Amino acid sequence: MTGTRTLGRLAEAQTALLGDTVADDPFYDTLARCITCTWRGSASALLAKIDPDGTLARQHGRQWPTAKGVSARLKRSRRALELGGWGLAVNHAGHHGQVWTITPPPV
Repeated sequence: MTGTRTLGRLAEAQTALLGDTVADDPFYDTLARCITCTWRGSASALLAKIDPDGTLARQHGRQWPTAKGVSARLKRSRRALELGGWGLAVNHAGHHGQVWTITPPPV
């Protein structure tokens, strides 16, 4: 049978690319340093936890996410984070928005 290894190689390449997306982002670097146990809250609360005085937002400018951008990044990179051992769950809290539960990989 030909081509059976193609899907495996494609999956490996996709995993590597997803990992690079997370590894090359200052937001995820900061997340990994600041979230050391299971955390639960909104995207804006997450930003307040990892950048309480806004220093990182000023330093990284447009590369640093807003609260809406945090939710988008987490959704977009969920698979890569999960492959790295992170646990991510989001619940919709009605008119209160989304509540994230983020669990770092085991040490």
